[in-house]
Amino acid sequence: MRNPVTITLLALLLCIPVFLFSRNTLVEQRGMRFDFYPRYVGMQAFWNGESPYAQSVTDRIQLGMYGELQPEDADQQRFAHPAYSAVLLAPFLTLPADTAIALWITLQFAALLATPFLWLRILRWNPQPLLFLLLIVGLIFVFRYPILSYLWGQFTGGIVFLLSLAILLLKQKRPVWAGAALALAAVPPSISGPLTVLVLGGYVLNGKYWRAAGVFIAILAITSLIAILRIGWWLPDFLAGISAYGDYAHPVWALDYLPALLRPISVIGLAVVIIWLFWRWRAAARDSTQAATEWQRQLDFICGSILVTLLLVPQTGNYYLVLCIPVFMITLYRLRSAKQWRWLGYALVIVAVLSPWLWLLLRLPDVETLVTPLLVGLAWTVSLVRKASQTISTN
Repeated sequence: MRNPVTITLLALLLCIPVFLFSRNTLVEQRGMRFDFYPRYVGMQAFWNGESPYAQSVTDRIQLGMYGELQPEDADQQRFAHPAYSAVLLAPFLTLPADTAIALWITLQFAALLATPFLWLRILRWNPQPLLFLLLIVGLIFVFRYPILSYLWGQFTGGIVFLLSLAILLLKQKRPVWAGAALALAAVPPSISGPLTVLVLGGYVLNGKYWRAAGVFIAILAITSLIAILRIGWWLPDFLAGISAYGDYAHPVWALDYLPALLRPISVIGLAVVIIWLFWRWRAAARDSTQAATEWQRQLDFICGSILVTLLLVPQTGNYYLVLCIPVFMITLYRLRSAKQWRWLGYALVIVAVLSPWLWLLLRLPDVETLVTPLLVGLAWTVSLVRKASQTISTN
């Protein structure tokens, strides 16, 4: 746990069987039917000087994935990412498509598995071996969404890992590398874009780590410029593709499961919560004697940013719920020292971790986009109440 070299070697050794399984079993059986394949074909088109948003590219994607063109009411599998992603992910084009897919999903699994390790480092938490094993098994395997993300070749493993890595780098006062990590996390901008901007904006508005924001903007600006030089002004095509994507991918807005009257109230309430969390953090940041309090409120703002983003941004799949892993880690870290409310908090965490199987059993897969973040948020709120009561009693 304390030796980065050992951890890195173990991770590489673990990646070998995962890659072989991915290549020889998953890709062998499913062919190109992974979410990374449309990006791969789109990147090929991009570097050949062709717009990845063109219908001809979409036709090639469909033929490669399904062997035939899809009807209009089916998922078109268009290249729906910003063109600069083809610059950032270009190294994958050096590999054949099947090998690139296997490597991609292996890296996504490794990123998901590494995320709890990062948070143990961020929180300076050294749990007992049994508890550590329960954390890994519970959050990566029982929670179900990380495995779904791996099986479909989604980007969400990289998003949660890079966001967590950026938090660690900011804590270590390495803003340049943190800005680079956040820029990579924003490659699929559907949910990671708002989240990275919200988290980074919190730091910047608190007068911290302007260089991280500068690097973040510079990387996206430079790669966007490269994309313009390669295929021309691509933004209108990208926006049109996003609009079309919403029509055939059927994104789910979590608050749609609430009564119509409660939706605007909920939006206002969530906005008030994130402003309140930011204001608490800002108040502590202004007082140099409250370094410990500022760190706790910084963590609160990160948790709030994740949960508010999950509830307010429409999602095209439940695999985005892997973003709850940092909130789980922070909540469990705080609950371990609680004298009151501890078991209620633990019970809520257990219910939230097991809940994906309940939605699957009841055949209600979409409602989880609302209920799961609420369960995780309730457990986190219990840890906040415990923190407040402990502070009051200490004072």
